[in-house]
Amino acid sequence: MDRQIKGNTVKSRITADVINTLMGIEEPSESYEQLRQRVVSDLNLYLQSGNAQAIEWGTVPTSLPDTLDILHKLLIKPLDTPELNEREQRLVSLLAIHPQHTTQETRLMIEEGWAFCPLCLREIEENDRTAIIETLKHILNKEADEYEAQLKDQLELFADIETSLPVFSGGLNERELNTAQTARTNLNNVLKAIRDKIIQRKRKIYEALIEPFDKEMCKAYLEALTAWKDSLDVLQECVDRFNDSVNKHNKLRNQVIKENNLQARKQLSALLSSYKQAIDNKNKSEKDLKDMEQVRETMKVEIKTLQQKKENTNIALDYINKELQYVFYSNRKVKLEPGDGCYKLKINGRDVRPKKISVGERNVLGLCYFFAKPFSGKTETNKYASEYLLVIDDPVSSFDYGNRIGVMSLLRFQFGNIIKGNASSRILVLSHDLHSVFDLVKIRNEVLKVHDTSFMELANNKLDVKRLQNEYKKLLEYVYDYATSNEIDNIDETQEMSIGNIMRRVMEAFSSFCYNVTFEEMVRKEDVLAIIPESKRSYYANFMGRLTLNTESHMAESVYTLETITACFTKDEKVQTAKSLLLFLLHINRPHLSAYMDATQLATIEGWQTEEDRWLVG
Repeated sequence: MDRQIKGNTVKSRITADVINTLMGIEEPSESYEQLRQRVVSDLNLYLQSGNAQAIEWGTVPTSLPDTLDILHKLLIKPLDTPELNEREQRLVSLLAIHPQHTTQETRLMIEEGWAFCPLCLREIEENDRTAIIETLKHILNKEADEYEAQLKDQLELFADIETSLPVFSGGLNERELNTAQTARTNLNNVLKAIRDKIIQRKRKIYEALIEPFDKEMCKAYLEALTAWKDSLDVLQECVDRFNDSVNKHNKLRNQVIKENNLQARKQLSALLSSYKQAIDNKNKSEKDLKDMEQVRETMKVEIKTLQQKKENTNIALDYINKELQYVFYSNRKVKLEPGDGCYKLKINGRDVRPKKISVGERNVLGLCYFFAKPFSGKTETNKYASEYLLVIDDPVSSFDYGNRIGVMSLLRFQFGNIIKGNASSRILVLSHDLHSVFDLVKIRNEVLKVHDTSFMELANNKLDVKRLQNEYKKLLEYVYDYATSNEIDNIDETQEMSIGNIMRRVMEAFSSFCYNVTFEEMVRKEDVLAIIPESKRSYYANFMGRLTLNTESHMAESVYTLETITACFTKDEKVQTAKSLLLFLLHINRPHLSAYMDATQLATIEGWQTEEDRWLVG
């Protein structure tokens, strides 16, 4: 019966959706025979009424104006005709024969500099092309271009009507369709006559039409437009009337389908009840299975937790996370969680592979692992009791300022616990960063409760004992040592690579403390330049520009960070720059320089003025 209703050639399939539909219907009170008689009766009525489909068609509003007044005013509008010589008049006549060239090829010829004629495609010489372009620019003035664009818009506005008409089966509404087709044809004929007038003015753009549309033409246009609109309204009424009859037919179809479902629900009552009971049992079993799976997962987590406690890995995990929190001042930024035989890394709560994090974050993670390794298998109370020898190489490389403070704080915490746990433990820290060395000396003195300013410096393949001193004085001495070196081998590789940063840092410190400005601003101060002898002012102003543009100094904090250094100057240029820096300080503030240099060093700097005269000449 469902096959007959839907007009199919094969019986309808019994799908889960069909069964769910029947189960959702309340069992009717009528008998099966009563329901069947009603379905058969309504089905016969439905089949006799046909299987027509609703027509999907709607009128499209026309954009045509109600009158030709606006176009009429445009066509009679006069344009200022340029004064043309005989040759230009011939060209205007030629363009009137080929009106399309006035808007397309001629404009492209002017803008793109074509080397051929757009009308005959003959190659032209540069002189001819230049003359043609000047002539076209004279003929096609801006007012003509704008007017021509308006004519183009009118051509598009009065284009042919191509609206499709509805299709009725069995010759229905044939008279109305013929009327609409005739109205469309008549209107398109009138539109063609209107476009001819527009094209006529387009060909002779400077000749205004006297009377483009007479009264008869305006009347014909109004009548054709009205007839077309009226025919569309009549067709819309025909479509609405036809669709109304189809919709009633569809309503009958839906009624038969509903009655057929009631009949099926009555006939299959016992089977549907059994099926519903089976579905309920299945859903309950699936819920029980899901609950048991959750219990199993919970037990797996508990077993893993017990295993970790047994292996003491959770102690190391908690220990590392505390250290990470200590460095980053956050318990979410970098964190480890237990995995299946491994640790999982999380950054701000998201799983991340270690190779995806920054170099600084990897170094912090490695440092925390380093401190956790000696405590493997030990309890919280005795993990510092053993005697350790720790060797740490450059623990603060690749860090920004905030993380640098965190790492130094972590080192202070660990060094204190290690020495406190066993006085025989020893710690050796190496660094190429002078600022880090100063911080490490302070940490050592705090941990050991001593006041010792010494540290070891590796220079020229020798270890020398150095004393903590003013950092600015130390940097000045580095610049002086470099300026007095005659061979590259006399300078440590690190100093050679970082000399640009050192010089910039010296000038930043000097300008900041003496003038409260950057050193770039300092060298532009007239009162500073006035201290330098007049013959040398230009040289030192340009010399400071060299330090400003020195690509070896990307960050003021990274004086000894090697990763970002790029050598941009020769050794001789760097030595000259170092000497010029010290001479600059000598010129503008001799007492300041003498406070940091001994008499021998000061005399050496004064002796460089002979070389300075040669630089000025060069």
